[in-house]
Amino acid sequence: MNLKSVLSRLEKFAPSSLAEGWDNVGLLIQPGNTEKQIKYVMLTNDLTENVLEEAIEQKADMIISYHPPIFKPLRRITQSSWKERITGVCLENEIALYSPHTAYDKIVGGVNDWLISPYGPNLPVPISPEGSQVILVISEIPEKDYSVLKSLMIVSSLDVTEVNSSTLKIRFAEGKFVDVIKKIQDYDHKLTKQMSIETGASDEGAGRFSKLKQKISLEEAVKLTKSHLGLSHVRLAIASGRTKDSSVSSVAVCAGSGSSVLASAPFADLWVTGEMSHHEVLDAVHKGQSVILCEHSNSERGYLSNLVKQFKNDLFKDENEISFFLSKKDKDPLEIV
Repeated sequence: MNLKSVLSRLEKFAPSSLAEGWDNVGLLIQPGNTEKQIKYVMLTNDLTENVLEEAIEQKADMIISYHPPIFKPLRRITQSSWKERITGVCLENEIALYSPHTAYDKIVGGVNDWLISPYGPNLPVPISPEGSQVILVISEIPEKDYSVLKSLMIVSSLDVTEVNSSTLKIRFAEGKFVDVIKKIQDYDHKLTKQMSIETGASDEGAGRFSKLKQKISLEEAVKLTKSHLGLSHVRLAIASGRTKDSSVSSVAVCAGSGSSVLASAPFADLWVTGEMSHHEVLDAVHKGQSVILCEHSNSERGYLSNLVKQFKNDLFKDENEISFFLSKKDKDPLEIV
């Protein structure tokens, strides 16, 4: 599978346009051979020199690094800094480098949905929705057109739900409205007469907030967090007037450094993120919100295991000649000793 085809599927899965404006995402390093065949893809949270050495040993043709190792513009590529050395070695070894970062934070089923998942079967919503979405319902679809139309919408990277044997519900960002209607009209203009249209907040966006269906104690929330992230320790700040036995009925999460996103969330008994400053934590606990800090990349890294499975079982399931694997050397730079 060539690089262009791999990038096309990755962009359908999580468009780079979803990322924050300050972010640096997408294809960051392109091999000299633009038609390079991609057979082995390594996933890592951070591309360090140790991880890059591992990628070369494993004959990786491409690296998907959640964090972009090239963030600020490089004025030169020499051996004077680790980021310059990484760039030079990738170019020398014809390794493509792709980074999704905040695009993966925002998608449905992305990093933040994964981060909030241990607290029960809830229905989380984005703290900062990514604009508006359109819900299009097409009813009375002829049997001969049903599966064809469904496939057309799925190929166009739209969220399609089967309501019944003759009705489809299609969700997409408001900005795609004209393109979606045109696709339906091009297929069969008569179907536009069988549509109903609603609008609402997008399911995509930064952070996640959820009202828990069943209350848990703060102590239990800590245990669930540690188990989900595979950590022996986290940092805990207990809200003023609360204890570890106090109940938690709402949770807000944001992977990485989440204080700015969490500050705009509805009130939640518990905040979960990677890192916050001392004064940000003080503000939270005095407002009655407990805080769990997991260290920055620990709040993100575990999602990559899910991602490998999604790639193998869904996004690239028809491609037997491409393999995805996790870095074994990738880890948070901070250790509790």
